[in-house]
Amino acid sequence: MKITVMHSKWGSHKLLAHDLAAALIKRGYEVDVFSKDWHRVKSIDGSFIFISGEHETIGFTNVCQLYKKSALYWIDFFVFAKFIGYKIQERDYRKLGGKLVTCTNTERMHLEKKKITVDGVIPRCIPDEIFNHNWSGTKKEVLSIGFSDYRRENKWWMSFHPPKELDSVTRKGHELLIEFADNNPDWNVKLITGTAELSKAITIPTLSNLDIIEAGSLSVEEKNKTIANTGVFCLPTRLDSCPIVLMEAEAMGVPSCYTALPPLIEMGGGIEIPVKETFWYPSRVPLAIIDYKEVETAIAKTHALGEAISVSGKQNAEKFKASVVAGRLLEVIEK
Repeated sequence: MKITVMHSKWGSHKLLAHDLAAALIKRGYEVDVFSKDWHRVKSIDGSFIFISGEHETIGFTNVCQLYKKSALYWIDFFVFAKFIGYKIQERDYRKLGGKLVTCTNTERMHLEKKKITVDGVIPRCIPDEIFNHNWSGTKKEVLSIGFSDYRRENKWWMSFHPPKELDSVTRKGHELLIEFADNNPDWNVKLITGTAELSKAITIPTLSNLDIIEAGSLSVEEKNKTIANTGVFCLPTRLDSCPIVLMEAEAMGVPSCYTALPPLIEMGGGIEIPVKETFWYPSRVPLAIIDYKEVETAIAKTHALGEAISVSGKQNAEKFKASVVAGRLLEVIEK
């Protein structure tokens, strides 16, 4: 049986598509993977999976109807949370055998409130081989990974008086971990991030206990070793879905803490960093306001309970194995 996996141009979706394809190939399927190209849809034979955010719904359903293709739309992340176009076309899309799954129950509930049918909730996945890496043990070192993504919403929507706490922040909250390094000289802090974006939010200090590595500069193996060798993995993100790096850290048994955003709470496996408030901009982009002291407390708690969190986190991450996720997607396709 042949399966085609098409993905958006987002780097995380490309990674997700290839990890899924590898798991499907191990099951004996012939798999073709390519970046979004509406013209190629015409020549697709067999099962068809599209991985993207909700912003592609109109284009995707239009092309499926144009070429009479049955597909599974795996919605990974909401950007605008607008589904008027999809709702109008949903009936015709489903007549062709089209299906829709989300990565989290947060997204499912949002869609079902709009009377949109959801065929399943299936999380992102990581390669099974990640579980072969094991946490090196307790140490006072905290790691965070992700492109910083400096947020400009406050400048765009000043007339709506957004909170001052969001004046100059990044999506991943790495400025909070730089503050942690400054306040805790007995801890080492390592950030794999985008320095150009991070420096727009904060003047990066020169600290002996702060190591910043440019995102994308490490090989996969170097990144995996860096994760396994840290003491605590911390993700004080202000906006996220199902971060792959958090899945990877948990799969290796690295004690983790993360912002208590609904999708991350659903992921589970670590210590939650409380959200002080979530501010919704007129563009419908939400950003979490996080108290620095809560980050500091969460890191200390994760470190203190490290051994227990390591075991429970690794067990929790089993549901993210590519082999498991591939099986669940196949069940939906074959219904």
